[in-house]
Amino acid sequence: MANYDQKDKLIYSTGKKITKFADLLSDEQRDLLVSRSSTPPKSFPPLKARIFEFVLPLSPRTAGRTSQDVLQCKVRSKNALKLFEALLWCAIYGSTHFTICLWYMLFNVFSKTISSDKKSEALLTILRITSTAEAGIDLRHHLKPVKTVVTKSFESKEKGLQYCKHLERILGVDLPHQAPTLSELFEFKLKTKTFTRTAEKRRIGLGYNDKGHLSKDSSREESIPGEDYCLPENDIFVDLLSATKESLAFSLSYDEKKRKKLLQEIEDRLSKT
Repeated sequence: MANYDQKDKLIYSTGKKITKFADLLSDEQRDLLVSRSSTPPKSFPPLKARIFEFVLPLSPRTAGRTSQDVLQCKVRSKNALKLFEALLWCAIYGSTHFTICLWYMLFNVFSKTISSDKKSEALLTILRITSTAEAGIDLRHHLKPVKTVVTKSFESKEKGLQYCKHLERILGVDLPHQAPTLSELFEFKLKTKTFTRTAEKRRIGLGYNDKGHLSKDSSREESIPGEDYCLPENDIFVDLLSATKESLAFSLSYDEKKRKKLLQEIEDRLSKT
């Protein structure tokens, strides 16, 4: 862990409390997640270095503003597996190394690689376990890694480590014992993004003395889907949420009896591996 340096470079505050996943996603990312959820590949796609790069808005784009604060991440290595393993190490074993910013990066990778594959299931399990009891105030906020959370629930360091190794096997990685040097792999910059024109002011309903207006048919009830309307047969994100239900075993807010049952099921499975 001693070789983790310059961690101050990862300190970027949004200034606002993050309350849900959507607060950290752009419209394009949300659309991508929805599209991949409905038509996911059957196997985990090959990793490419560029999927680890992102531009994260740190302030809303509102009417009258021609600029927006953003956090930009660029990779310093083209070795996608090395980048992936660095994030996984922080999420599984990272202690003080695992921040909201890195959690977001891992979720970003998950959303871009979501598939009907055990690897996606393992990634979502990590994301759920590390966010069960934490509220992100800013991007430097430290989250408890998987090992810390599961060890406390199992009340056993041996079982906690066994569970972490189980996740490694599913993901097909063999993580090192020491922390990665993130400053050698990722470059983070605070930047200001400018726009050629300001965002249009949203106008709804009456009372603005402007172009806002209600439709003449506004009192009409929304139409009900016809008999020929069918819900999608599969949604991989929903399927993965169901498949990763065991992550609730590590949430102290979950029903105690159900928690104990899930923990026992996990222990029984681990004992057979």
